[in-house]
Amino acid sequence: MEDLNITVLRLGHRPLRDRRMTTHIALVARALGARSVVVTEKHPKLERAVEEVTRKFGGDFSVQIEPHWKSFVRQWEGPVVHLTMYGEPLEKTVDRIPKRDVLVIVGAEKVPPEVYQLADFNVSVTNQPHSEVGALAILLDRMTEAGWTRLNFEGRMRIIPLGNGKIVIDMDGIYLSDNDCLRMLEEVGCEEDVVSHARTVAKIAVKIAGECRADVDLVRTAALLHDIGRTKTHGPGHGFEGAEILRRFGFPENIVLIVERHVGGGLDSKGAAELGLPERDMIPTTLEEKIVCIADKLVEDGKKVPIDKEIQKLKEKGLDKAAERLQILYQEVEDIASTDLDRLGA
Repeated sequence: MEDLNITVLRLGHRPLRDRRMTTHIALVARALGARSVVVTEKHPKLERAVEEVTRKFGGDFSVQIEPHWKSFVRQWEGPVVHLTMYGEPLEKTVDRIPKRDVLVIVGAEKVPPEVYQLADFNVSVTNQPHSEVGALAILLDRMTEAGWTRLNFEGRMRIIPLGNGKIVIDMDGIYLSDNDCLRMLEEVGCEEDVVSHARTVAKIAVKIAGECRADVDLVRTAALLHDIGRTKTHGPGHGFEGAEILRRFGFPENIVLIVERHVGGGLDSKGAAELGLPERDMIPTTLEEKIVCIADKLVEDGKKVPIDKEIQKLKEKGLDKAAERLQILYQEVEDIASTDLDRLGA
């Protein structure tokens, strides 16, 4: 889908009558992978609405003004697709549309006959009365082979859909509330002892973050979610599995990486490969990643334990390199905090 550039031409837009419908055309076009919408006359309200959505939710979608639509269509270098009730059925045409710069024409009223001649494909989603917004959505879904499901807009606002609602992340403010994190754990089926452990780890991580002047909200959110991968496995791959779960839900990468890198003292590429995971470093690098990693090692069976106990456990398993890495990591965070981390209660 990366090479498929789709532009939607809204033809016959009437500013007073069609403003809401054209806005919906633009929003559907943006959400399902088009790069821009073109209208034939300036419409400040439409432009402001689209700009506000793009500013909040990300992407580079734009509204373009092109009063001379016939010249615009004639000069278009890629395939022109006219969405109409009177065209060939979508299922018979979609595979014939070249996967390059595509112009999709969506009429607001009865379109001029020239459109049918100018178009390379006159396509019908159905010959029954319907909304052009719905028809455009189906067309874009089929043309991109559901590529919209893989889009990452990197906006300020993130919507995480759940089975019983949603979680909204405002990247300019806090990350997630404790309640939203717990809802997320419930959504994926985390066991109660895993949730209890996460609560304790989060309390300690927040205290360490405060001492280190780190991003407390980021640490709190990631610490509550750090063991979400235990719904897949309780083995050392649970960090990777947790990261994959959060990525599928659309969580920001700074949260995802903390979850991925919290196991042991972190996994180097060789260690990851030996576990059957992707061969890449999963070692904590940011201060927040290191804090959650350390806080996790300070909790066992719901209680605060000294770091030496975890280091000794790693040595007994023959994981001397991991034990050494954890010792260095702990000392580094303790130096930044300028306090004895073992004395920070849960």
